[in-house]
Amino acid sequence: MDYPEDLDSSNMIQQYKNLFADIDCLSIFKAPIIKGSIYFCIYTCKDDGLSKEELIDDPSGLEAASSCTGIDINYQDKHHRWIAKLPQSLLILEYATTYLNFKNVSSPGNNGVNAELKWFDEQDQEVIVHLSKSKFNINWQAARYIN
Repeated sequence: MDYPEDLDSSNMIQQYKNLFADIDCLSIFKAPIIKGSIYFCIYTCKDDGLSKEELIDDPSGLEAASSCTGIDINYQDKHHRWIAKLPQSLLILEYATTYLNFKNVSSPGNNGVNAELKWFDEQDQEVIVHLSKSKFNINWQAARYIN
């Protein structure tokens, strides 16, 4: 599997700045620590035509990200979880994207990845962002949740 090469490029950072600006979450760039969680899934179509998401049990999905970043990524209940600074968290997202692309090339299904990032903004309010990608949604889809 090919791994991301130029992960610390200004182009990648700018793409994430644009993504987080679209949902009014630029405070992530000032956050000292980010809690992250990722799970891989496959989307199937139920008999009623609605999409169903099934989590994939894949503990090795982010081993390369852990090795590259030096961040301990814990695997529990089909979720990969970590605590890191923003650069490492963005690298983990990029590794998840690379892994997803590999899975979608090597299997006929519609594989996806969902991520959650949490941090505290300047007013000490917890900010939660959900990100998702799939075979047919190649750009991160983002939503912000406010507690």
